[in-house]
Amino acid sequence: MKEILITTTLILITLSCNGPGQADSGEQQDTTTTKIITPGITADGEGQQIYFQASGHEPVWSLTMSDRNISVKWMDDSLKTLTPEPVLAADQNIKRYDIHAESRDVIIEISQRICADAMSGDSSPYTVRVQYQNTAENDAKTLEGCGHYLTDYRLQDIWVLERLNGKPMSSSDFGRELPMLEINSIENTFSGSTGCNRMNGGIFYEKGKLRFIKIATTRMMCPRGQELEQQFVRALESSTSYQIANNRLTLSNPDQTLIVFRKAD
Repeated sequence: MKEILITTTLILITLSCNGPGQADSGEQQDTTTTKIITPGITADGEGQQIYFQASGHEPVWSLTMSDRNISVKWMDDSLKTLTPEPVLAADQNIKRYDIHAESRDVIIEISQRICADAMSGDSSPYTVRVQYQNTAENDAKTLEGCGHYLTDYRLQDIWVLERLNGKPMSSSDFGRELPMLEINSIENTFSGSTGCNRMNGGIFYEKGKLRFIKIATTRMMCPRGQELEQQFVRALESSTSYQIANNRLTLSNPDQTLIVFRKAD
């Protein structure tokens, strides 16, 4: 009974903290807030950063993807080849990789659909199917399992606002302090400040994509900077991609650069 009361209380606190206009977008990306514990920095045999991994049972198999290589291993065979550009579905978050290498035809399909591991019971945000066939044979074999993206470890830091919508910012613009983020790339969560109010939420990550989702803020009355706070939150919600260089985290969308953070000292 105590656990039920605690859970209910936490839900009510979270709902009461949502600021105006902070409702969930309802986009498919929100499903990745499923708690997935992923390892830290992971690299393949060539030192390339792995950004996606998957596995399955019956038969046991595993898959890793980096900027350079795709590696698939199953009980009696393995394949390592250059990572091709994916074919994207028009109306769903599905990526298909067509591979023709080492006398084999392989199709890898990654679909953003919750996948439950039959052995462990753990949930992953992506369902993965690997279909492969030796070119000398007629029968194709299919492997099925679960996968997830490994969020860029470089995001895990404290970031302080430097520019908003192209304009340099100072703490005096917000009354108390500059907005800041602390990103947890293992849990896919973040917390921080909008300058006056506290905030938290989740992040959606795929290779080259970064979105801030389920943003909740407190609603304290602040002497100044309220309009800038709202602009800051809207910019976070509008960002879809990122770049890290020179101790700066830049958030943007296809239309413009939205926010530039500097790494905290």
